[in-house]
Amino acid sequence: MKCETIEQAALRYGPVNLVSRQWRHEARWMVICDVPPRIASVWKNVASGRGMLTHRIYCNRDMLSPLTLALTNILDAGLEHELKTFDGCYEIRPCRGSISVLSAHAYGLAIDLNAHENLPGHEPRLSPALIQCWTSAGFDWGGNRPYKNGMHFSYAWEGNAPPLSSMLNAGLAPSHRA
Repeated sequence: MKCETIEQAALRYGPVNLVSRQWRHEARWMVICDVPPRIASVWKNVASGRGMLTHRIYCNRDMLSPLTLALTNILDAGLEHELKTFDGCYEIRPCRGSISVLSAHAYGLAIDLNAHENLPGHEPRLSPALIQCWTSAGFDWGGNRPYKNGMHFSYAWEGNAPPLSSMLNAGLAPSHRA
Protein backbone atom coordinates (compact mmCIF):
# COMPACT_ATOMS: atom_id res chain seq x y z
CA MET A 1 0.00 0.00 0.00
CA LYS A 2 1.37 3.40 -0.97
CA CYS A 3 0.57 6.12 1.57
CA GLU A 4 -0.36 9.37 -0.13
CA THR A 5 -0.13 11.52 3.00
CA ILE A 6 1.94 11.53 6.15
CA GLU A 7 -1.28 11.08 8.10
CA GLN A 8 -1.91 7.79 6.26
CA ALA A 9 1.62 6.68 7.06
CA ALA A 10 1.27 7.54 10.75
CA LEU A 11 -2.02 5.66 10.96
CA ARG A 12 -0.69 2.63 9.06
CA TYR A 13 2.80 2.35 10.59
CA GLY A 14 2.44 4.08 13.95
CA PRO A 15 4.22 7.16 15.23
CA VAL A 16 7.93 7.83 14.86
CA ASN A 17 9.70 9.77 17.58
CA LEU A 18 12.06 12.27 15.96
CA VAL A 19 13.62 13.27 19.27
CA SER A 20 14.70 9.80 20.38
CA ARG A 21 14.97 8.52 16.79
CA GLN A 22 12.76 5.56 17.67
CA TRP A 23 9.91 3.82 15.88
CA ARG A 24 8.35 1.21 18.08
CA HIS A 25 6.80 -0.68 15.12
CA GLU A 26 10.07 -0.99 13.19
CA ALA A 27 10.32 -4.77 13.65
CA ARG A 28 6.80 -5.25 12.29
CA TRP A 29 7.25 -3.20 9.11
CA MET A 30 10.92 -3.38 8.11
CA VAL A 31 12.41 -6.16 5.97
CA ILE A 32 15.59 -6.91 4.04
CA CYS A 33 15.61 -6.58 0.26
CA ASP A 34 18.32 -8.67 -1.36
CA VAL A 35 19.95 -6.73 -4.18
CA PRO A 36 20.45 -8.76 -7.37
CA PRO A 37 24.11 -9.84 -7.75
CA ARG A 38 24.68 -7.91 -11.01
CA ILE A 39 23.66 -4.71 -9.23
CA ALA A 40 25.36 -5.57 -5.92
CA SER A 41 28.67 -6.04 -7.74
CA VAL A 42 28.80 -2.38 -8.81
CA TRP A 43 26.65 -0.39 -6.33
CA LYS A 44 28.81 1.19 -3.62
CA ASN A 45 27.14 1.53 -0.21
CA VAL A 46 27.96 5.01 1.05
CA ALA A 47 25.23 4.82 3.71
CA SER A 48 27.17 2.13 5.60
CA GLY A 49 30.08 4.51 6.12
CA ARG A 50 32.43 1.72 5.10
CA GLY A 51 32.27 1.98 1.32
CA MET A 52 31.22 -1.62 0.86
CA LEU A 53 29.04 -2.85 -1.98
CA THR A 54 25.25 -2.85 -1.60
CA HIS A 55 24.01 -6.42 -1.16
CA ARG A 56 20.96 -5.72 1.01
CA ILE A 57 18.62 -2.81 1.66
CA TYR A 58 16.66 -2.46 4.90
CA CYS A 59 13.27 -1.09 3.80
CA ASN A 60 9.59 -0.97 4.66
CA ARG A 61 7.76 -4.16 3.70
CA ASP A 62 5.27 -2.09 1.67
CA MET A 63 8.20 -0.88 -0.45
CA LEU A 64 9.74 -4.33 -0.98
CA SER A 65 7.80 -5.26 -4.15
CA PRO A 66 8.21 -1.83 -5.81
CA LEU A 67 11.91 -1.79 -4.89
CA THR A 68 12.39 -5.28 -6.31
CA LEU A 69 10.55 -4.21 -9.48
CA ALA A 70 12.70 -1.07 -9.85
CA LEU A 71 15.88 -3.15 -9.51
CA THR A 72 14.54 -5.67 -12.04
CA ASN A 73 13.71 -2.78 -14.41
CA ILE A 74 17.30 -1.56 -14.06
CA LEU A 75 18.66 -5.02 -14.88
CA ASP A 76 16.29 -5.46 -17.82
CA ALA A 77 17.38 -2.09 -19.23
CA GLY A 78 21.08 -2.90 -18.66
CA LEU A 79 21.51 0.20 -16.49
CA GLU A 80 23.18 -1.31 -13.40
CA HIS A 81 26.37 0.63 -14.23
CA GLU A 82 24.41 3.86 -13.56
CA LEU A 83 23.92 2.90 -9.89
CA LYS A 84 27.10 4.36 -8.44
CA THR A 85 26.23 4.90 -4.78
CA PHE A 86 23.49 3.75 -2.42
CA ASP A 87 23.04 6.64 -0.01
CA GLY A 88 20.34 5.36 2.33
CA CYS A 89 16.80 4.15 2.78
CA TYR A 90 15.77 3.94 6.44
CA GLU A 91 16.73 6.84 8.64
CA ILE A 92 14.51 8.47 11.22
CA ARG A 93 14.73 12.16 10.40
CA PRO A 94 12.75 15.11 9.10
CA CYS A 95 12.83 16.09 5.41
CA ARG A 96 15.99 17.84 4.31
CA GLY A 97 15.89 21.51 5.18
CA SER A 98 12.99 21.07 7.60
CA ILE A 99 12.56 20.48 11.29
CA SER A 100 8.80 20.07 11.08
CA VAL A 101 8.07 17.61 8.24
CA LEU A 102 8.76 13.90 8.67
CA SER A 103 10.76 12.30 5.84
CA ALA A 104 9.58 9.14 4.08
CA HIS A 105 13.01 7.78 5.10
CA ALA A 106 11.71 7.69 8.69
CA TYR A 107 9.43 4.81 7.66
CA GLY A 108 11.90 3.18 5.25
CA LEU A 109 9.80 4.35 2.29
CA ALA A 110 12.43 6.25 0.31
CA ILE A 111 15.82 5.59 -1.22
CA ASP A 112 18.68 7.90 -2.14
CA LEU A 113 21.19 7.06 -4.85
CA ASN A 114 24.13 8.71 -6.58
CA ALA A 115 23.99 11.55 -4.05
CA HIS A 116 27.44 12.89 -4.95
CA GLU A 117 26.14 13.73 -8.45
CA ASN A 118 22.62 14.76 -7.44
CA LEU A 119 22.89 17.20 -4.57
CA PRO A 120 19.66 18.76 -3.31
CA GLY A 121 18.94 22.07 -4.99
CA HIS A 122 21.09 21.28 -8.03
CA GLU A 123 20.13 20.05 -11.47
CA PRO A 124 19.84 16.22 -11.28
CA ARG A 125 22.26 14.11 -13.30
CA LEU A 126 20.39 10.80 -13.59
CA SER A 127 19.51 9.46 -17.01
CA PRO A 128 15.84 9.54 -18.05
CA ALA A 129 16.01 5.76 -18.54
CA LEU A 130 17.17 5.19 -14.95
CA ILE A 131 14.49 7.54 -13.60
CA GLN A 132 11.88 5.63 -15.61
CA CYS A 133 13.00 2.35 -14.01
CA TRP A 134 12.02 3.78 -10.61
CA THR A 135 8.92 5.78 -11.54
CA SER A 136 7.40 2.89 -13.51
CA ALA A 137 7.71 0.82 -10.32
CA GLY A 138 5.61 3.38 -8.42
CA PHE A 139 8.27 5.69 -6.97
CA ASP A 140 8.03 9.47 -7.02
CA TRP A 141 11.24 11.18 -8.07
CA GLY A 142 12.61 14.14 -6.09
CA GLY A 143 14.00 15.68 -9.28
CA ASN A 144 10.45 16.62 -10.31
CA ARG A 145 9.98 18.97 -7.36
CA PRO A 146 10.48 22.74 -7.45
CA TYR A 147 13.41 22.26 -5.06
CA LYS A 148 15.27 19.52 -6.92
CA ASN A 149 16.42 16.44 -5.01
CA GLY A 150 17.56 14.19 -7.83
CA MET A 151 19.03 11.48 -5.57
CA HIS A 152 15.65 10.81 -3.91
CA PHE A 153 13.00 8.25 -4.87
CA SER A 154 10.02 7.94 -2.54
CA TYR A 155 7.34 5.31 -2.24
CA ALA A 156 5.12 7.56 -0.11
CA TRP A 157 3.85 11.10 0.32
CA GLU A 158 6.23 13.99 -0.01
CA GLY A 159 5.66 17.57 -0.83
CA ASN A 160 2.15 17.56 0.64
CA ALA A 161 3.06 16.84 4.24
CA PRO A 162 1.68 19.15 6.92
CA PRO A 163 3.92 20.65 9.60
CA LEU A 164 4.75 18.20 12.34
CA SER A 165 3.21 20.58 14.90
CA SER A 166 -0.25 20.11 13.36
CA MET A 167 0.23 16.35 13.50
CA LEU A 168 1.27 16.53 17.16
CA ASN A 169 -1.95 18.37 17.93
CA ALA A 170 -3.91 15.65 16.10
CA GLY A 171 -2.02 12.92 17.97
CA LEU A 172 -0.60 11.48 14.72
CA ALA A 173 3.08 12.33 15.02
CA PRO A 174 5.86 11.72 17.49
CA SER A 175 5.83 13.74 20.63
CA HIS A 176 8.82 14.84 22.64
CA ARG A 177 8.10 11.97 24.99
CA ALA A 178 9.75 8.62 24.33
